Amino acid sequence: MTDNNFGRLSRLLLSSKIKNGQTILADEYFTAPFKIMKPFAKENGDISVMLLTASAGLMQGDRQKITLNIGQNTALYLTSQAFEKIHKMTNGYAERATDIIMEDNSFLNYSPLPVIPFAQSDYRAITNISLTKSSKLIISEVLSCGRYCCDERFLYKNYSSLIQTRREERLVYRDNTIYRPSQRDMENAGFYEGHTHLLSLTAFGFKPSEEIKRLLDGLIDVLSLDGGTSITFDDDFVFRVLGNSGDELYKISEQATGIIEKFK
Repeated sequence: MTDNNFGRLSRLLLSSKIKNGQTILADEYFTAPFKIMKPFAKENGDISVMLLTASAGLMQGDRQKITLNIGQNTALYLTSQAFEKIHKMTNGYAERATDIIMEDNSFLNYSPLPVIPFAQSDYRAITNISLTKSSKLIISEVLSCGRYCCDERFLYKNYSSLIQTRREERLVYRDNTIYRPSQRDMENAGFYEGHTHLLSLTAFGFKPSEEIKRLLDGLIDVLSLDGGTSITFDDDFVFRVLGNSGDELYKISEQATGIIEKFK
């Protein structure tokens, strides 16, 4: 990864550990534009962390590296304070590499606010996840078609996101999303099907998968949503829903997370 507009690679590192029965941040390190708000401790010993950024969004040439080390027996909720805006780019692109390392009996809910790719933007992300047999992870994203209120629907150049998940070093999930609206009709069947937003939520380590799938499919039916739930070959699952509002889909993500966490 090369230097970005801040003159260097932007980094965020968070590590958690247990102290007196409470999850705490054992280590934190960040450079511009990253910041974090003072963590919120929950009564059950979990912790909530909000990611802040001191910029208007991702710009051409931005390079970011996020590392999350979720320690043994800890539970952490990570979100962001604002929608992620990916700005117009002429020749370059922005990229983010994320490493998530989960230790035994750890839990992470990583649910940043929705992403808005502006016209002519180019974003490339790689996420590598390392799980143990006893760790649990919920990771979600709401992706917009763009600034649809400004008549920008699928005018971005590229949005790519590769997620690779290993459990005990064995590959259990791989999702290579590449959206290039100039090459594909993103409005129609197989993509957004007339909608403006897509929620993708993946959960690892929760059992029984069939029961959770039944409850999530029930949520889809009750709310009359366009979406579905799939179980992977390793008994993890993917929950995806189409909609027309980032706020609406984020709330649905929270509802789905609430269902999943009952099996934590």
